Amino acid sequence: MTKTLLLLLAFVTTANAKLSVALDAATVPIGQPFRLTLIDDNPGTHARPDLAPLQKNFTLVGTQQMANYTVINGQVHALNQWVLLLTPKRIGVLKIPPIAIGQEKTAESQIEVITSGRSATLSQQQDDKAPAVRFVTETSDSKPYVNQEVIYTVKLYISRRLLDADYQPPQVKDALMVSLGAPNRYQIVENGISYTVEELQYAFFPQKSGILKITPPQFHALVFDAIPGNVQITAKATSLNVQPAPILDQNVSWLPAKQVILQESYDNQSKRIDEGTMIVRTITLEAKGVAAQILPRLTFETNNQFSVYPETPTEETHYQKPDLLGTTVIKVTYLFNKSGSIVIPELRLPWFNVVSGQSAVAVLPTRTIQVLPSAAATTRVSTAPTKARPAKGADKATVPVQSPLPQSMLPYRLAWFVAAGFALAWFVTLFLWWWTRAARTGNAVRRARKRVCLACRRHDPIAAKEALIDWATKIEPEIQCFNLGDVAALVDSPSLKKAINTLSQQLYQGKQQEWQGTELADRFLLYKPAKAKRHQKEKNHLPPINP
Repeated sequence: MTKTLLLLLAFVTTANAKLSVALDAATVPIGQPFRLTLIDDNPGTHARPDLAPLQKNFTLVGTQQMANYTVINGQVHALNQWVLLLTPKRIGVLKIPPIAIGQEKTAESQIEVITSGRSATLSQQQDDKAPAVRFVTETSDSKPYVNQEVIYTVKLYISRRLLDADYQPPQVKDALMVSLGAPNRYQIVENGISYTVEELQYAFFPQKSGILKITPPQFHALVFDAIPGNVQITAKATSLNVQPAPILDQNVSWLPAKQVILQESYDNQSKRIDEGTMIVRTITLEAKGVAAQILPRLTFETNNQFSVYPETPTEETHYQKPDLLGTTVIKVTYLFNKSGSIVIPELRLPWFNVVSGQSAVAVLPTRTIQVLPSAAATTRVSTAPTKARPAKGADKATVPVQSPLPQSMLPYRLAWFVAAGFALAWFVTLFLWWWTRAARTGNAVRRARKRVCLACRRHDPIAAKEALIDWATKIEPEIQCFNLGDVAALVDSPSLKKAINTLSQQLYQGKQQEWQGTELADRFLLYKPAKAKRHQKEKNHLPPINP
């Protein structure tokens, strides 16, 4: 965490915005010099301090300017310091007036000046009351549920100047630990002693019930003094009594959170679509006080009216004071297989509100879509035979009586009837064969179109290439398509041709992972192929090299 800490000043300080003043002691004997340090937390300022107000109560012995740097979590913090060596002029509580550096001023402070006989005793008492470094740790909840967020706060109090600081963060088993942002630095005064406080926060998510022991943080540094000394401290150990999840429903996931929000959007808001069309549904799950890694997976119902193809969700966890905010975004493709009124069922996500202590449910409502039959289905009109109606007055007309055929003509008449029957049967068979073949071809084309759209929605360039070649073969059976160049030559839409050429270039250059299939899918869905044209291809046609 903190790799290097150079000349961290942690005296008796009083903060005022970016300019502060620090004393190396709260009490000093008369006649003994003490150090007063001006800390400018704005390295861009080049002004010098105005020391004239100090001449009333103190004698200026000497000055020194230095630049300090602190590295915490890889972030460098710079500040300028002016160290003033002062000697008090009289006994009592002396006020240190505000000191100006440029446009900024320090706050007013004070120091107690005593007789020299009390110096040794008070110095020892001050050392006892103000250790160089000490830890304070806090937990937001000592009895959390499994997977419930627990905020673990570490406060490092520093009252001396330190060198070579090394901080070891806390450790915990059977729990997920997440660091909450950069350290927060501030200054406080306790019992007349000023401290620089480095505050760090962590979020723990226990993974099982029982006693969870937290290995406390450790700190090691050198105290900068006339005789440098080592300081090594360990924070007090902490244990959590993790409670098991309440038995709400064995078939649902356990999700403790402070707030859960479900949102959705569709790429096609129309309530009437054609059979075989796909729509993409984007669902966002946002939970307060939960890391994205432990959010439950959403499940989606399917039936014989539509198919569901969920993609891999994207997860993101970020810190929004005072809690973590976990977000999961998942895209789901719906492919409608049958016509009619189709209902996408509601999505329910049970969760447990750790604030109110009650169970709750986040719900996305149902959506009804009218799926219209495809064009091929509407053209299948059965033609039933109709009986000829007799003309008006036909019942009253005189029908001439035909004379019977001679016996010698009957065999020839019978042969003509048999031949006509065979011809009619052949024509019926030919019609049925043609109708079945046309139906199979139409279904094959629709399936090929679905494969192309699905591959594009999944941003899979190889699958999109194979599906496009298969689709081209279905709509033009007499043309041999070996690559995307043949498919592009087959279509007459400039926008679709451009999208196909882009896919071919991505595959040829080996940039499959960069390809996005949304544009190709949109162009392909809008494309309506003309009637198949007959082309004469060479018998010895070799596939080209390009994909």
